[in-house]
Amino acid sequence: MTRRRAVRLAGVALFAAFALYSTFRVPRDPLRVYRAVPAAADFVSVHFRPADRLEDWFDTPAAGLIAQSFGIAPDDWESFCTAEATRAWARRLADQKAVFASYLSNDGRRVWLFASDLGARALRLHWMLKAGALPAFRKSGTYGGRTLWMLSGGDGLPLWIAFEEGVLIGCWSDRPGEIRNLLDTYDRVRPSIMASGLAPQLERRNADAPDRIWWNGAATEIGPVWADIFSASAAGIRGRVELPAGRGRLPRPARDVASDDAAALLGSTPSITLAADADWLIGLAGALNPPPVLTLALAYLRGEISSPAAMGVFGGAYGGRLFRMKVPGLALAVPLRRPAEATAILRERVDRINAGAGTAIALGPIPDPEGALFSISAPDIPLYSGLPTAEQAALALRAGRLYAASNLDTLRAMLAAMPSRAPTESSAAERAAAFLRADLRAGGSAVRDGISVYALALMMQNREGTRALRA
Repeated sequence: MTRRRAVRLAGVALFAAFALYSTFRVPRDPLRVYRAVPAAADFVSVHFRPADRLEDWFDTPAAGLIAQSFGIAPDDWESFCTAEATRAWARRLADQKAVFASYLSNDGRRVWLFASDLGARALRLHWMLKAGALPAFRKSGTYGGRTLWMLSGGDGLPLWIAFEEGVLIGCWSDRPGEIRNLLDTYDRVRPSIMASGLAPQLERRNADAPDRIWWNGAATEIGPVWADIFSASAAGIRGRVELPAGRGRLPRPARDVASDDAAALLGSTPSITLAADADWLIGLAGALNPPPVLTLALAYLRGEISSPAAMGVFGGAYGGRLFRMKVPGLALAVPLRRPAEATAILRERVDRINAGAGTAIALGPIPDPEGALFSISAPDIPLYSGLPTAEQAALALRAGRLYAASNLDTLRAMLAAMPSRAPTESSAAERAAAFLRADLRAGGSAVRDGISVYALALMMQNREGTRALRA
């Protein structure tokens, strides 16, 4: 082999290597996955390396509830979660970064979309589609030099996908125009959340949160909502929620609370708990313009309690009944400033409330070996006055705390389940303005019971006039 021939072959080899490298290399751009999301999106979530946490998310109660809302049977969902193919495809499709988003199209239809940064894997997946290795997908034309693929949704909406610069872009729609709009958005023909500045904000948020969510909240008065999810497992979802529009509108609590304050006050039986500064909660309740009797009660309560306060929703065996219908139970627990004088102070406060509001509220002592327990009767309140004692609201004084519940049965069941020695605050506990905890499995049934009773009450009040609200 001559020297010239050797140099020529070496040049050809280098060119071939460079061509292969250029074919498989996808330039790194951490923000490109956001470019397909229209600026009009009202919901966006970003997930870093979601395939690593797939099984943890499958174990959360929320995943099963979402599957049920889409009509997926529990057995089918279980089979999907445990299938080896599910994990394999998760690695192929969501190994780096994925974005989910939603927006309203020009004709008012809700569109859900996703974009996943696959890198070089996007090329391999594209070749698999072209080779017919995924026969469920069929080619449905081209747009801007990119092939469009469609997966029939059966009774649901078809799934449309396309590839661009290592990004898999897809949406659920009955029209191909939506995937074209997303490709135009990626090409900067239409504005994206990159232009609005939302994408950099999501990217730069708490590095300890691999899952981050933004919702614009335009349909409500609360404004944008930001959520950082730190972990998800069968034990629940742990994260932090921020309401920037509420800053300045809601006063900052004078005292932060610990993540274990609710358990210390209410035990482990509530389905939903909220722990916050007691004075702050009373201030919020007062801002809702409650009736005069409740305004007086809050004023007297503010002078006799200290922080933290905990509120809970109880279901199942800890729920109560209203007119013999099963309803969730509500309870409040708060430390007292003068526990030794609590019974006398409580009676004196009730007398003042009756004098100020013109009511006839009475505390009915109920024998209990553990401490003071009272039912709350109000003969001048229609319907409530006819309830049996077990369905009336109740109060208890225990271990220097005041416990109040929407019905006596809930209060008794909660107190019976409380540990003999209340847990103390852990030095490792996190602190924040408030902590909300929800057991979705147990809480779901409690919320449904409450909604059913509320709908029935509306129907009894005005059958025709409340039809839209009940729907």
